[in-house]
Amino acid sequence: MTGVAPDETLRRSEVAEPAAFGTRAIIVTGILGAMGLLAYAWLMPTSFVRLFPALLLIPIGIACYVQPSLAVFGTIAINPLGPTALLPIAANQAIALTKLAGIGAAAMSGLRHGLSRQFNGPLVGFLVAGALAAAFGSTLPQVTFGETIRSLIGSIAPFAFISARYDRKFDRAFLLTVLAGPLASVVASIALMAIGIGNGPIGGGRLDGMLHPANLAGLSSVAIAAATLELVRGDTRMILWLGINAIILVGSGARVPLLLMTLFGLGVLLLARTTHFRFGHKLRLAGMAVPIVLVGAAIFGPQIIDRSFTTATGQAGFQFSGRDVIWDLFIDVIALSPWFGYGIGAGRFAVDMEQVALLGTNAAHNEYLRLAVDVGVVGVVLIFLGFVVWIARETRRMPPGEATVVRGAALVLAVHSITDNTLIALTMMVRVFWFALVFDRARTEADTARRFTRPRRAGGMGARPSASR
Repeated sequence: MTGVAPDETLRRSEVAEPAAFGTRAIIVTGILGAMGLLAYAWLMPTSFVRLFPALLLIPIGIACYVQPSLAVFGTIAINPLGPTALLPIAANQAIALTKLAGIGAAAMSGLRHGLSRQFNGPLVGFLVAGALAAAFGSTLPQVTFGETIRSLIGSIAPFAFISARYDRKFDRAFLLTVLAGPLASVVASIALMAIGIGNGPIGGGRLDGMLHPANLAGLSSVAIAAATLELVRGDTRMILWLGINAIILVGSGARVPLLLMTLFGLGVLLLARTTHFRFGHKLRLAGMAVPIVLVGAAIFGPQIIDRSFTTATGQAGFQFSGRDVIWDLFIDVIALSPWFGYGIGAGRFAVDMEQVALLGTNAAHNEYLRLAVDVGVVGVVLIFLGFVVWIARETRRMPPGEATVVRGAALVLAVHSITDNTLIALTMMVRVFWFALVFDRARTEADTARRFTRPRRAGGMGARPSASR
């Protein structure tokens, strides 16, 4: 014995579950919490009824603290289930609560499993852009300090997932949550329709589940990218999830996401190549995709074409669904303070609702224009560069074929942001979480490969010590 621990012992010690955070601790905590609630209900039944919703959060909070992965699961899973429909509060409050829960889940996971080594470019970009806008930008009377802080927290909430690491034992379960989210949304909408929650899986002729069709399309786009990456890595079971989410995407009737994911798929077939994804695999996959495309086009194609080329009054020509109108209004506002904007949160007040009464919304439906109102052209460039540096830096650690898929997914986000409010949508939390999870896995795999391929020095001086020394 020389004091050098065997490799297997080291591996066991690295993943050993602390007693205070194990399954047994969760069970004991749950039992004690339930007993405490029963005792309180017996001693003070009237106040218990009034405080029950808040009291119910106590054991949930304790369980999430004991096992942060539960908090991460809950935050990612509730997005496709529609928190604005499930939670008995106003839509804006439900969105804010969900984003705060995401920050809390990432923070607890970071405290438990350590901080990620990823460069959080988007967060840095937002903070620097916000500071410059506050120092040099113009102001709007509606943008108070409180509104700025609230909007800043809402804007950066998804990026909290980048700075945390996660329990690697749950990688497959986390991935399944991303893959099954759109399907869960549709199934839940059917089940809850019977008790009066939501309007069922189809609204206005479009598949929407528990969400707006555009948000369902965003989630299915993330799921398609996630399934594609796993397929390129050699998991052929992902073909099923590709098919399910492709059908949901087509059913949502979201034109730009559908076009972008079609181009994404073609790009992967042409450019991505790994030992598990060669010409034969690509040919078989393309052959399997053709029937799905034909069926989807036959069922949903006429409705998508009708939305794209005619209005409710029968007017012909390509229809932007009001985007061309509201984009001009945002550009006019940006022109008055182009470089540093009006401060974070100003995008919500840039256009008066009276100006867009017929559209029913004053949302920019273009993240670049919304951000330009908030932080100006300088801020938009900083935020965009933050994303580019983050994606480029992390994909360098991935095999070329896998990096192609992830870069393609990032490019889809960049282009999709021209026509929709992607960054402030709740679906962004799922998207950023998937990126962060994939990059964390890539770092771990790269570190492992580097340890096992480290060259030995002459005489074995650089060799890894064996357990018998």
